Amino acid sequence: MLDTSAIQAPALSGQTAVAAAPKQTLGQDQFMNLLIAQLKNQDPLNPVDNSQLMAQLAQFSQLQETQQMAQSLNKFIAQQNTANATNLVTLLGKHVTTNGSTFALTSGTPTPISYTLAANASTATVQVLNASGVPVATWTGTNQTAGAQNLMWDGRDSSGNTLPTGLYSFSVSAKGSNGTAVPATTQTTGIVRSINYDGNGPVLVFDAGQTALPTAIVNVTN
Repeated sequence: MLDTSAIQAPALSGQTAVAAAPKQTLGQDQFMNLLIAQLKNQDPLNPVDNSQLMAQLAQFSQLQETQQMAQSLNKFIAQQNTANATNLVTLLGKHVTTNGSTFALTSGTPTPISYTLAANASTATVQVLNASGVPVATWTGTNQTAGAQNLMWDGRDSSGNTLPTGLYSFSVSAKGSNGTAVPATTQTTGIVRSINYDGNGPVLVFDAGQTALPTAIVNVTN
């Protein structure tokens, strides 16, 4: 960008020099007009140095290229957003598994719980929490291999009581044979009922009200 405070036409005899205007960013047309005005008003006995002129022309060319690049990028982003929005509509009514820990429980109905281990684990403890974050059930497995793990929770608390319908969450704590922690990624599955769009992009809304970002999708089934 050209700094207008660095280019001034010489004051004519008998005129009072005008104070330099505040610095501002020039557009393509303003840049060219200012450059032409500079050439017209240069001192014939002390013309603009060729290196300075070439630098200004190079700056002008860079400005054009930057504007063209920005326009192309904005067009590409708009096309991608349209394509993504169209693709997401096909998820409506389907069972979608995403990375996450919140899931819906229908009272009296067993609910699947899934997670992925980064390495073999000698023990893996799954803790289920209610909507208030209070632990209600715990399950521990042994000698689990790295990769996807699935279990079916019966929807009962640690005392065997049937828990009410609602949103629950779970966490996984796994350890290797040497006692070191094994990273675990939790997954949750639900039926996509709607897609909300906000300033941050689309959000999947599941049947029980839980939400997830499209980037968290792991699997899609009918």
